[in-house]
Amino acid sequence: MCILRRSLAAALIPLEEEGPGSAGTAGKNGPGGEKTMEADGTEHGGGKRGGSLCRADAVAQAEDIFLCVRDFSLRAPCGQVSWLMRCGEGDSFGPAYPVLFQGTAGLGSFFAAVAAVSENGGIKEQAGKLAEICLGQIETAVCTAGRARRLSQEFFPLGLADGYAGVLLSLVLMGRFLKEPRIIQTAQEVLQLLEKVSMETVSQSDVISGTAGLLLVLCRFEELYETPVGKRCIRSWADWLLAQKTLERKEGPPLWDTMNLGRPVSGMGHGMAGIAAALFRAYLRLGREEYRAAAQDALDFEYEIYEPSLGTWPDLRKSARPGMAMHGYCSGAPGVGLAMLVCLEGGGKTGSGEWRRKAEENLERAAAACLRPQLLFRDHLCCGNSAAVDFLLEAGRWLDCPELKEAAEGLLARMKVRRTKRGNYTFTPPSFMQAFDPSLFYGVSGVGYEMLRLAEPERIESLLV
Repeated sequence: MCILRRSLAAALIPLEEEGPGSAGTAGKNGPGGEKTMEADGTEHGGGKRGGSLCRADAVAQAEDIFLCVRDFSLRAPCGQVSWLMRCGEGDSFGPAYPVLFQGTAGLGSFFAAVAAVSENGGIKEQAGKLAEICLGQIETAVCTAGRARRLSQEFFPLGLADGYAGVLLSLVLMGRFLKEPRIIQTAQEVLQLLEKVSMETVSQSDVISGTAGLLLVLCRFEELYETPVGKRCIRSWADWLLAQKTLERKEGPPLWDTMNLGRPVSGMGHGMAGIAAALFRAYLRLGREEYRAAAQDALDFEYEIYEPSLGTWPDLRKSARPGMAMHGYCSGAPGVGLAMLVCLEGGGKTGSGEWRRKAEENLERAAAACLRPQLLFRDHLCCGNSAAVDFLLEAGRWLDCPELKEAAEGLLARMKVRRTKRGNYTFTPPSFMQAFDPSLFYGVSGVGYEMLRLAEPERIESLLV
């Protein structure tokens, strides 16, 4: 169990106000593995690729979701409350720990975004208070971890889901939304914790759980707040990631065995797209050619593994045969597209026209896949509609392409229409327990965050890159 979880396993969150909320949950969908992406086959709407959603409507949806998450709480006799989060295979619940994907670090990021955008005085104040409370959990966890002499991956993971990367990202976002200087001080304390990590205990190299995710966020932090410790951390963990490039193949250079399958896989969350993005960002920050060269090998794999018959990248986690695909952040076009945007940061300056050509072509492929009309059954950020929304918004902003933003707007509008008809957003297969999920990555907070991104795309930053 991560030290963040261990230190605050019994933490309760005080909440002063109560109020109604109505954002819903549950749904049905298989766990993935159809020949192509999992389309709902229901409402498509009309207008701009399924309808329109003005700024006021998007903010109202986010506020409604906020109220529902606020009210989805367990209240102790003393008046304090906390949230339950899905855990395990999705059929059980546990307390909300200060982590990003399914914890209060993620909720705090959403609350802070609501406080930054909402023009409703009451909601703005309540969201700010709850964000501060979530921040307090993170600060307590960081303080607890700071007492340790050495830290291992077993107790304190590295990646976005439940480790350093996710905590650091939430602090960056909350710091920018709430404009609290102490938040960045806490982020710098997280960097100091990284220097206590025993590298020999580290085994995971992907974005979701491992070093690639940490590198992406470290470089993002270092771009905003240049610090000597930040540069040292980037160098140490980029070197560690390079040393894991040991998976020999029949053709081509060695790659990373991120899933311990004896083969490389595609995708941002667990695959070579995430590795390429992380090492390229490290190259931009430190200028070390070996990072760019290794990133090129990962990019080449993603370029070559694209499957035209699927119109996307195959999901190779369950089978080495490229006959199945997902459409999300972990695997599929939205995640690969986000990775390609990172690979084109700094103008894609690599000294190689081949790098830029392949990154741009992959970006075009990802955009084409995300512009298709189908609405997936799942709405969350992991492998649902919200992942495609995030990519379309980020690509539209980066490329100055109104069509991509309109497609994101249409997708969110259709999600809203379906939620109105069914009474809920959909997140889980029918075989799972149907219950409200407040989390950022697998639940309604992620949908709310994307609504705020649509309303304020320049102000509310992507969570996923």
